[in-house]
Amino acid sequence: MAGWEQAYWEADVSEGLLRRDRASGPYRRYVPDRFAGLPLLVEPTLAQQAADAERGIRALNGAGGDALAAVSRFLLRSEAIASSQIEEGLRTGWWWSSSSVPRLGLPAGR
Repeated sequence: MAGWEQAYWEADVSEGLLRRDRASGPYRRYVPDRFAGLPLLVEPTLAQQAADAERGIRALNGAGGDALAAVSRFLLRSEAIASSQIEEGLRTGWWWSSSSVPRLGLPAGR
């Protein structure tokens, strides 16, 4: 059965974290229901949509799929940029990302 349980976080001081992030202490964690062994029931319309999507993706590897080569470099670069922005947000927090500083009216580099 799903629910919350108390746990204790034991910080690893060898990770080179800031002092505030090295603190050990209690916290609550959520333990979801187990799905292993439960029957997987999919509505027929959803199963058909998934099969159609799979066929469409497989078709990209066939004839005419070469046309995607022209945009592959763009897509790869876009994914790399998005990934870097996500990592920056995780590292610095949304409030201090470079894109939010001008919107907040804060001086850059603060």
